[in-house]
Amino acid sequence: MSVDLNEFASTNRPPSDTELEQLKTILAPGESKLAQLEKDIKANQDENERLWKEKEKLLKELTPARSAASLIRRLPTEIMEAIFLHARAPKDQYACFRVCDAPLILLRVCKLWRNIAMHTQELWSSIDISIPFTVIPLQAPPSPEDLRKQELFLAEVDKWITRSANLPLSLRLRKGEHISGAPSGHLEVLHTVLVKLLTQSHRWELLDFESLSETLRAFQKTTPLPQLKCIRVTDYGWYNPHGLPDGPRSLFDYRTPFDSPALQKLIITSNTDSPESFNKLHVHWENLVALTIAAPYARSPSHGWGDPIQSMAVGLLPTLAKCANLRRLCLSLPMASESANGGPTPITLPSLEALSLEGCCKEMELFLALVETPSIRELHYYPGYDLSSHITSGFTNLLHKYGDQVEVLAFDLPTLPESEFLSCLRNIPIVKQLSVGPDRFESRFGSPPFYSFINPNGRFIFTNSHIAALTPKQGEDCSCPRLEVFRCAVKAAVTPDVVMCFLKAKIDPGLRQISGGGPFRELSLVHLPFEYPIPPYRPQVLDDDDDPLKDVRKAGVLLDLARPNYYNPSGYHGPYIERFTQYESDFRH
Repeated sequence: MSVDLNEFASTNRPPSDTELEQLKTILAPGESKLAQLEKDIKANQDENERLWKEKEKLLKELTPARSAASLIRRLPTEIMEAIFLHARAPKDQYACFRVCDAPLILLRVCKLWRNIAMHTQELWSSIDISIPFTVIPLQAPPSPEDLRKQELFLAEVDKWITRSANLPLSLRLRKGEHISGAPSGHLEVLHTVLVKLLTQSHRWELLDFESLSETLRAFQKTTPLPQLKCIRVTDYGWYNPHGLPDGPRSLFDYRTPFDSPALQKLIITSNTDSPESFNKLHVHWENLVALTIAAPYARSPSHGWGDPIQSMAVGLLPTLAKCANLRRLCLSLPMASESANGGPTPITLPSLEALSLEGCCKEMELFLALVETPSIRELHYYPGYDLSSHITSGFTNLLHKYGDQVEVLAFDLPTLPESEFLSCLRNIPIVKQLSVGPDRFESRFGSPPFYSFINPNGRFIFTNSHIAALTPKQGEDCSCPRLEVFRCAVKAAVTPDVVMCFLKAKIDPGLRQISGGGPFRELSLVHLPFEYPIPPYRPQVLDDDDDPLKDVRKAGVLLDLARPNYYNPSGYHGPYIERFTQYESDFRH
């Protein structure tokens, strides 16, 4: 009689002597084989360890010869210089003084790299000067050690300027970090740095700075800037006017650096709410190609301690009338508490191609009523939710008048009726990039913005009828037939079959040939219901044959079918897409 193993599996009963002998008989062949396998594994492990040690020894012997014969040693100097230039920060950034970033890190690799980097002048033609933490004195007056560190920092600035030779300079100046309770002597270092750089003012091409007392003191003396093409200035009025006893008390009163005859691009971020401040700038307005005036803190009538606030839309008209060559304009329009006296004279910006407006909707509507833009190609329209009730007539009238030439359109109007939205789509037949709703990154990671006023039409929702109007059909007209990029950051109540129909139609070569547009490149719907059946990303375990979006992905379409995080109880953020396509947009928010 053989032992029943199932009985032992279901109980804790110990085996009898007879059963134990039977169990040993069952185990004997397997135990012998297992012991042999363990011996073989141990032998193989010993052999593998011997082979790994032999490989490491051989690699150590070959490393010098391999290094001498490596491709990186044989690259021509010209190619190495090009590689070094691509190792810098992105194009819209600046080379900085951090030793872990290019170009300084290139000096610490080897003698050859150091020599190439030292003699590649383009590496040193942009400078991001932010007073480092180590230069900040911890006591007043500064200790000898603090002074020594400041001297070393200033010497490094001198070296940087020397290495740039005679190339045009792009400069970014920031005060850097400040230790609570420490004296502000490091700002004097910033002043000294700026004075040094002013000796090379004939080479300045781009200047990005904060309006501090220490920087403004350096600009008190009129300095020629013959090559300066772009100015970015941040002015929050945090400088002490009593620190400027011998010159103007406001940034807007200075000639330097604004009176450069070559200035084409001016970007001002300021909390001032007076258009007269901008009007009195000593700028050759007729030469400007791009102008940005941002007022992030001028958001309510209480700004300015209750003083009347003049309309920025009206007050800037005399200055904008001088900008005959302006092609890009970006304005933040705060709420005004003072109505315009008389009827303002409308103006025309004949060369304006790109316009971005944000802030008070009433001011934005007033601006559109007073400014003609016959060459408009790109429009961004983002009124605030809590400054004034939204008016849509100016926006829709602009599209009715010039919509047939608009190629890039982005807007957020929660009060827009469905009929007007569909009318807007019909008025932009050649649009290639369309964005509806608030900024998608802000709306993705936070709750929807709250519209503070009565909305008789109800909050705008993107529905099946809207996406159907954008879907190409054989033998039928559709809205926006040349659409290549579509982004929707409002609540979307669209069914999967309608979305799939839209995507399949957009990648159909025959329909694309009829419309005359380019390939469809991106669909972004970031406010889908949490239980939406189409996944926001392709699961790794899904076979291609089971992926309903297989053909769409193969066509190169970037899909962002996200669910808002505030709907997700698990806190899942989803795959973060760092780089999105852009259709020749003149604005990067």
